[in-house]
Amino acid sequence: MDLAAQIKNNLISRIKNSQDLNFLKALQTIFFDTSEQELYELSLEQKDAISVCQSERSRRRLEKATNYVW
Repeated sequence: MDLAAQIKNNLISRIKNSQDLNFLKALQTIFFDTSEQELYELSLEQKDAISVCQSERSRRRLEKATNYVW
């Protein structure tokens, strides 16, 4: 049996045998609650700010490259 299968089997066994409500709630939060959350979408202003930063970084790289003496 490969390692992934062993880990899965151990997790399943521990979950089945657990009576610890806090442990089970934590697992529920990890596996279900987080996957149902909507993804955060950036506003137009945030997207523009990122674009400006990327453009500025590209401009600085180009300046460094053109200042290099061959």
